[in-house]
Amino acid sequence: IHITTSFGVAELQGSPISPEQLLVDADEALRIAKELGRNRVVRHEGAHDTTSVPPDHHDALWRKLRDTPAHEVMTAPLVCLRADEPARNGAEFLVRYRVNSAPVVDEEGLLVGIFSERDLLSKIVTASSWDIPVSSVMHTDVISYDEDTRVGKIYDFLTRVSFRRTIIVKDRKPVGFISRGTLLRWLSNSGAAGLLTAPLQGAFAH
Repeated sequence: IHITTSFGVAELQGSPISPEQLLVDADEALRIAKELGRNRVVRHEGAHDTTSVPPDHHDALWRKLRDTPAHEVMTAPLVCLRADEPARNGAEFLVRYRVNSAPVVDEEGLLVGIFSERDLLSKIVTASSWDIPVSSVMHTDVISYDEDTRVGKIYDFLTRVSFRRTIIVKDRKPVGFISRGTLLRWLSNSGAAGLLTAPLQGAFAH
C-alpha cells in the first residue's frame, strides 16, 4: 500500500493572533498542499483575509456552481511571462498590467510557475539582480485547474484560502484565470446575484 502525507503549518511570527486563527491558517496551508498534488508540507504565508463560508447552502446556487465548467467563467485571454525573460521585464509587466502576480510559461507555452511582486522584491538586492531570469525568481508551486473543472471546486477553494485567483489551463497551457471578482461578476451577470445573499455550503464534490 502506497501512502502519502500532506501537512499544513502555521506559526505566530510575532503576530498577536488567537489559537483558533492558527488552526484556520494551518487548515488553509493543508488545503493548498492538497491542491498542489499532495505529499508535501506547505507553510502558511498569507494575510488573514480569508472568507468565511456560511454553514448552509442554497440548492439553486449550488447546482449552478456544480454544473458549470471553468472555461465558461474564466477571464481570458491571459498574458504570461516567459521563464527565460530577465526579471526587469517581469517587473515592467506587473507595473504595466497593474497586477501583483503573473503566470510563467516555458518555450512551449506550458505553465511552469508564478511570478509575484513579493518574490521579486525579495530577490532584487543589487543592480545586477534585474538581469536574472524570471525562472530564478518565480515559485514553481502553482494552483491551477483544468478548463473542464467545475466552478464549485474553485469557489470552494477561493472562499477558504487567502489566494485571490487561480490559473485555468488546457493541456497544461494557461488559457485564463478565475478570481473572486471573476466569480462575483459571473454570478451577477448570469442572474444568480440574488442567490448570493443565501447561505452557501462550502463543501463540493471534487
